[in-house]
Amino acid sequence: NHLTKEEMVAFLRLCWGKMNAGGTLIVHGLNGANPLTGSDAAAQNFDHYNTFTEYTLQQVLEYTGFEKVRIIPLNLYVFYENPLNYVGLAIMTTLSLLFRIGFMLYGKKNKNFTKKIGGVCIKGA
Repeated sequence: NHLTKEEMVAFLRLCWGKMNAGGTLIVHGLNGANPLTGSDAAAQNFDHYNTFTEYTLQQVLEYTGFEKVRIIPLNLYVFYENPLNYVGLAIMTTLSLLFRIGFMLYGKKNKNFTKKIGGVCIKGA
């Protein structure tokens, strides 16, 4: 999120060039599809140049030569010792369902509404 589009493409191409065939790359970024935090994520920090959706993160990884791209949600509520995390997880699960229904009504295919998303991909042969 701190790189311009040109810098991001150049960086991913450098990664691709330095990796061995079959090597795995893991990346993450702010999820622009999240109606609560997507626009705020870009605006809250002067050097945030962009956010991603499932589609755009997959698009940039494939554009720079990576294959077998998988986009995954990154859950904020991973510290299960804190009971409030269960409340947060329940609220976000409910909101994600409502967001999904709303996006479907608008003909959008987004399924992931976590604050951040990750991408896992490989360098092909």
